[in-house]
Amino acid sequence: MTLLKDVDGETTKRGKQRKRARVEFRVAGSAVCKKTFMLFFDIGKHQLLSLQQHVREHGLTPRVHGNRGRKPKHAVCYDDVMRVVHFIRNYADERGLPQPAAREV
Repeated sequence: MTLLKDVDGETTKRGKQRKRARVEFRVAGSAVCKKTFMLFFDIGKHQLLSLQQHVREHGLTPRVHGNRGRKPKHAVCYDDVMRVVHFIRNYADERGLPQPAAREV
């Protein structure tokens, strides 16, 4: 089991808003340093920082890719596909080579 969590609360003991959160890194139930955590999961510094920010803002929820639900740029509508299929079939019927007849046994 692995864990990436904020140790401290959102406010200091004097009641001020905390500017930087302290993070505890755990792998298989034991505390490890930041470098070991990054090495264990094969992630870089930037990816770790973005994961920490996501956990701070959204909690432990899966990250959603920004392209989700967007139609691909090269997508073709169904009518166009059917026109191409129809054209290929007609072309093959008109100009295609005849298949050799089966041998008689």
